[in-house]
Amino acid sequence: MYFDGQKALLMTRNEDIQSVLGQYLKNHYNLEMQVVKGIIELLEAIGEECTYDLIILDENVEGLPVTSHTLKKIKKKYTHTNVLYLSSLLEIADPYYIIEKEDIESGYHDFLEQAQIRKVHYSALCSPIMNARSLDDIYSSVCRGLVETFNVDSAMCIILRLDEIPVTKGIIVADFPRTIPMAYEFYLKGLHRLEELIDYFKPVHIPDLNNEYGFQLQLLDKQFPLFRSILLLPMQIEGNCIGFFGLFTRNRSRLYNLADLDLCQKFADISAVSIITLFALQHGEVKVVKRENRVIR
Repeated sequence: MYFDGQKALLMTRNEDIQSVLGQYLKNHYNLEMQVVKGIIELLEAIGEECTYDLIILDENVEGLPVTSHTLKKIKKKYTHTNVLYLSSLLEIADPYYIIEKEDIESGYHDFLEQAQIRKVHYSALCSPIMNARSLDDIYSSVCRGLVETFNVDSAMCIILRLDEIPVTKGIIVADFPRTIPMAYEFYLKGLHRLEELIDYFKPVHIPDLNNEYGFQLQLLDKQFPLFRSILLLPMQIEGNCIGFFGLFTRNRSRLYNLADLDLCQKFADISAVSIITLFALQHGEVKVVKRENRVIR
């Protein structure tokens, strides 16, 4: 939910999507939408000071690599703006999403109430990781917060092995509510959706994995548990993906609406900053201790 006067920018050439999404953003999130047809127009619209709270990029317009490069530039320069891919907004065309939402009462009072709830959720998610004293605390807090906030069966936090170029492995560092005795690695090769997530910051949103049997088999091959729905979002900082977290349900399909995706992606960005900051502090202490030891000896 957004307050009066806040805007969204959509890059697409599909006129049907323009009409549907414009009404959707206005009715559900109180966002005024502006449309551009390409990357150049989009950058011109943003200008030196971005006034948009949400930017939606249609990767079919310029291709995924070009769109991804633009997404990284925007997120690096305008930290207050959330950026999503159009393909991530599956709820717009999904019939059972419409059925689930038919009974929602419209009106400004309801809008303000939902906005306040969303603000509380964001604060509840961020506070534990901002106050964490170890990386393990951050990892576990991320997963616990996601499960409790979004009522999913489990959540994972995966950190990439960035000491190897190109990146070929991910490390599962937390899996709530399941307790893992120690972090373990898996190879990314063959998981094309995860490769796109890492290279292009493209979220993976599959409401029902029964309709994506091939990807489900790929996950099982990498020793992932059997899931029914999946949402994966990249943790990125300054144009680099350091990992991703996932929300999963086991026996039921699950569709995430725009507000969910918006909240999750902002939380992913905050998590990335917290992880890198704490890692740098810990790593710095180790270096200082080693130098002091050498001097003493």
